[in-house]
Order: sequence, then C-alpha cells, then structure tokens
Amino acid sequence: SGRGSGGGSGGEGRWSPQDAEAVFCLLARHEGLQGGGFQAACNEEVFDVLLRHFDVRFECFASPLNSHFSAFCSAFLDTDFPFGGCGSFFDFDPSAVGGSFEANPPFVPSVVLAMAARMDMLLQKADAGPAAPRPLSFVVIVPTWRTTDGWQRLSASAFKTKQLQLGQRDHGS
Repeated sequence: SGRGSGGGSGGEGRWSPQDAEAVFCLLARHEGLQGGGFQAACNEEVFDVLLRHFDVRFECFASPLNSHFSAFCSAFLDTDFPFGGCGSFFDFDPSAVGGSFEANPPFVPSVVLAMAARMDMLLQKADAGPAAPRPLSFVVIVPTWRTTDGWQRLSASAFKTKQLQLGQRDHGS
C-alpha cells in the first residue's frame, strides 16, 4: 500500500524524533481501543477490483494500520494525519469533487445507520450542486443484517444502483 510519508523526514531510510513520536502516538491510540474492532477487512484482490472497475482510490473507514490507499478517513485525525488520515467520514465532504469511495464501516448498527444517512446527504448535495468533475459514488461493504435500520436505509436509498450479496467466505477477508 502507498501510505505514510515515505520513511521519515530525516532522509531516505532515516527516522526523525518527530517520526518516532508520531508512530508511538498512533500505536498507543489504537492499542487503547483494545482489539481488532467489528469490521471485516477486504483483501488486496477486492481493492484491485474496486480500483479497476469503479476507480475507487479512497477508503471512508480505515486507519494507518489497515488502509489500502494512501488517503482515507479515520477516527483520529490528530494521530492518523501524518500517515494519510483525513479525519472522520462524518466530517468528510467529497460532493464537490466527486469520485468513487469504498465504505466498509465498523459493523455496529448505529454506525452503519449514520453512514447511510451521511451518504444520502452527500449524494443529494452532489446532485443539487454544480456538476462535479466526476460523479460521486460509494461502494458499501456491510453484513446482511436485514432487520437493522442501517441495512434498511441503504437498501431503500434512492441512490442505490446495485446490490450484490456475497457469502461470508466469499468477500475476500
């Protein structure tokens, strides 16, 4: 993956004290979360398909520890920014520039619902505003939890163009 600052600011292959401090802060913050979270990471093949077929180059929910692309939304702007983090998806607004984005949120029903609401708002804004250089789209990866509000909102979205359901073992993790 192409993330980070390329090995430190002290020259090729050298780390400055600021680089070491940034890495320490990043690891301490994420260690404090106690565990891997409630998210199924996609493998390289999935990201290759998303890039090739949808021109996806940005993740809406990632961290420097699990991102595929060099820029991504993450929970902690303060510690993740030096490694490509752009802050929370819920503060992110790509509606003016467009593009395709991968969204694989933590599998927490309230987060999936909030994400679906945010996506609807961003897509409405993109439709109502001046034409962006590229259309705005999201490829969403969530479990098939049909009874949850988030699943139902995503499924009923006026912006949904396709829904593909894969078996748990077939999604690439």
